[in-house]
Amino acid sequence: MANFGLSTAKRRRLQAAASAAGIFKILAVDHRRVLIKLMGQNGSGDVSSQRVTDMKLDILRTVGPFATAVILDPQYSARQAVACSAVPNGVGLLTAIDLEWFEENRPVSASGGWDVREARKIGATGVKLFLAYHPGAGVLTATQENLVRNAVM
Repeated sequence: MANFGLSTAKRRRLQAAASAAGIFKILAVDHRRVLIKLMGQNGSGDVSSQRVTDMKLDILRTVGPFATAVILDPQYSARQAVACSAVPNGVGLLTAIDLEWFEENRPVSASGGWDVREARKIGATGVKLFLAYHPGAGVLTATQENLVRNAVM
């Protein structure tokens, strides 16, 4: 893996999420709102947190060994997967720190205060951040830019 000006620690974390050839095969199991809605009867979203967690851990145990890394969310799967050793050996752990969804151009939830420091506390290799970014979105733009600044430690 080329250096690209990264620190040794950042290079090592990237390597932990990639194959020996430097290829990323990442399993994303960090879906929340839409998944919960679909899991509820007739799209109601009426589903217990434990049922969501159990399903995510089942997916992780079944498909996880074929990945080089997995992306888990802080609400339903990251801590839970670490606690029960569901992340396969040799598979990197990434956690989502993105804003969950937006209403009227404002964030509704920012993953419950979960950030890079919290991810590191559970042994995460890195974080995943998805942003639908537009530089002219006012307060939303500033919120997103601050989130990115805090993530790039």
